[in-house]
Amino acid sequence: MGADERRRKERLALRNRIIKATLRIVADEGWDAVTIRRVATAIEYTPPIVYEHFENKENLLQEIIVEGHKRLYKTFATATGKNNDPKKALVSVSMAHWNFAFENENLYRLMFDSRRPLPSETIFSIGQKIEDLFLKLACDALLARELMFNWMCLVQGYTFGVLKNGIPPDLSPNPPERLFEQAIGRFLGSISV
Repeated sequence: MGADERRRKERLALRNRIIKATLRIVADEGWDAVTIRRVATAIEYTPPIVYEHFENKENLLQEIIVEGHKRLYKTFATATGKNNDPKKALVSVSMAHWNFAFENENLYRLMFDSRRPLPSETIFSIGQKIEDLFLKLACDALLARELMFNWMCLVQGYTFGVLKNGIPPDLSPNPPERLFEQAIGRFLGSISV
């Protein structure tokens, strides 16, 4: 390995350390606790070193958001697999979304924070895959997009509602993910092909 290749690998390793340190700060104290100075201290470097990799805190957070959406996209691709039934595939994608949210709660909150822009290229890829499933269920493209929008509202609304408020006490004997799966099933069942 030449000197240039070694420097490139060292630079990438440091960039990954910065991201991991940021995620540790978030796990301990939340997104508001992230500052370039705190990240630099966590990796035992000075702030200018962090600035060599990320222009500012927002740039660092946006990179984490993009990576989060790429991970979510991979879970969707795995969830749909080779399933030819669009309703079953959409249930699988919905459950993959749910599981991702609860396994990566802080990351999920950042990814879908209304104050932050969504990474358009990754979101387009995810949206296209899901829209293709709805096109198999709808008689036209406009209806497919409407159904997809309704599905997205249900998935994200339900997920954020449970993350923020939990399950109402009278429904609490049921596991939240089971209630979510039933809601998705009812929605998809209401679509006549």
